[in-house]
Amino acid sequence: MLNFIPDVSIEAKGLKFNNPVEFGGGPFLEVREIEIDYTNSMADGGVHFVKVRMDIQRINIVRNKKGLWLTDLMGEAQKEVKKIQNSKDTPAIDDLKITIAEISFQDLAGNDPPIVVKVGKVITANDSKNPRAYGLSVILQFAGIVYEAKKKSGF
Repeated sequence: MLNFIPDVSIEAKGLKFNNPVEFGGGPFLEVREIEIDYTNSMADGGVHFVKVRMDIQRINIVRNKKGLWLTDLMGEAQKEVKKIQNSKDTPAIDDLKITIAEISFQDLAGNDPPIVVKVGKVITANDSKNPRAYGLSVILQFAGIVYEAKKKSGF
C-alpha cells in the first residue's frame, strides 16, 4: 500500500528492499510501515520533513561467499554521510524514529538457515536547531544495535 500526497505526506506499508546480488539478492529490509510528513522547504531549497517514522519488521544481514558482511561497508557509509551532512542534499528531519523488531544473520558460505535475533530497539533523532545533523547519529545507533544482535546470534 502506498499513499502519496505531494508536498504533504507519504505513507507506505509492506515494503521490501533487497540486498545486492553478491549478498544473496533477498530482502535486506522488510518494512511494516513508513510515514513521512512534509513541512516547508528549507531556506536553501532543501527538502524538510517534520516527522519520519519507519517500522522495520526485519533487517537481514548477510555474509557473502567471500566472507564480507554487508555491514562491513558501514565505514564507507559514515564517510559519505559526513560529506553531505548539513548540505541541502541531505533532507532536514525535525523528528525521526526508526523501530527495529528483529535482525537476522546468514552466512552464504554455509547452508545454515538465518539466525534471527529479536531486538525491539528504537533509533531516534530530533534536533530542531540543526535538522540535518541526524545522519551520523542514526548510523552510530544502528551500528550499536547490529553489534549487540550479532553477538547474541553467535556470529
